[in-house]
Amino acid sequence: MGRVGLMTALAIGSTLVMTGATAAQERSRPGGSVGFAFVSGEPVGELALFFDHGFGAQLDGTWPMSSDGRVRLRADLGLLV
Repeated sequence: MGRVGLMTALAIGSTLVMTGATAAQERSRPGGSVGFAFVSGEPVGELALFFDHGFGAQLDGTWPMSSDGRVRLRADLGLLV
């Protein structure tokens, strides 16, 4: 590859990198999120005499309340059996 070919490849590569960087800087409206987790619990102390291990699930979600997403409404729901 000659000097012209190398400069052409370098110019095309830097254009692709700059395009990706500017696209990443554009702000879009923030969206909500949803999460799900499995949980477990082990009682300690005197409570361990009456209960075994507990297992369950937790569901949570957030929704933006401001245009930039800094203030969010969050809800959690969990069950441990």
